[in-house]
Amino acid sequence: MVIGFMLSGYLMGKYKPRPRIILGWNVFLGFLHVGSDLFHIFLRCDDNGLYGLDINNGKLDIYNDCNMNCACEAVKYQPVCYVE
Repeated sequence: MVIGFMLSGYLMGKYKPRPRIILGWNVFLGFLHVGSDLFHIFLRCDDNGLYGLDINNGKLDIYNDCNMNCACEAVKYQPVCYVE
């Protein structure tokens, strides 16, 4: 975003476009931004669930059968259990 601001400032200083052109550019980018936001509203992943997640309270149950024997300690959730 900062690079965009700096590039815009440089281009405006170099080419000195008229206010009408700058307004048109800003309106175009505004519509592009709203369009991408609307697109992302409907973009979603399938809800396959998370194994070991208690649906009732939304917490991870590390003592669930599918989470047993992974050599994880009862500490904050970490998605990868690694044993050397």
